Amino acid sequence: IRIAIHESIDQHNFDVFHKLVEAFNFNIEEDFLYLLFVAATSGSTEIIDFLLTKYPHKLDNVFDQNAESSVNIDGICSIAAKNGQFESIEIIFNFLIKKLSQIKSDSKDSHSIRTKRLKFSHTLAEAAKSGSIQICDFLLKNGATLEPESIKDIIADLSMKGMTDIIKLLFTSFTDTMKNQLAEKFIITAIDSHKIDIALLFVELC
Repeated sequence: IRIAIHESIDQHNFDVFHKLVEAFNFNIEEDFLYLLFVAATSGSTEIIDFLLTKYPHKLDNVFDQNAESSVNIDGICSIAAKNGQFESIEIIFNFLIKKLSQIKSDSKDSHSIRTKRLKFSHTLAEAAKSGSIQICDFLLKNGATLEPESIKDIIADLSMKGMTDIIKLLFTSFTDTMKNQLAEKFIITAIDSHKIDIALLFVELC
């Protein structure tokens, strides 16, 4: 029955999903993360909304710095980004923003509460490599950042693919020092690879 439920999610069939859960008394709580993963990566937004609305507590430890095992929500969203599922990421991200706001408002001293910052680094990286400007733009506007140690490899990959729009977008989030360092490095690489348009792009960006 678990496979049938997963298939109904993959096919975006909420009615079948709901009937299977009800008929077989399926324990969603035990399988919540995988159900969310299947829904997010397939773009089954109605089921994502159902899971987050019905079982919001399942993501309570996302922001907890002291949690022994935190939910890898960035990992789930990174696969969704690779599949170009913007709406999935938008729903999950907005849900988490509201949850963080609620955590702070429920705290007696909101200034002293320490919560884990969601950088969505892997999600941003996958969105960039997949060429999804919409997802990249959304994440950057909401404070997502790339892991510093991964930036050079990502820019190198984008340069080889000629994904100039994504490079320009990512550069808006970098410091001036980082922009200059990256541009200087990749101007030379682009010229050596006979990618003059890419070389000129980095001249423009530095």
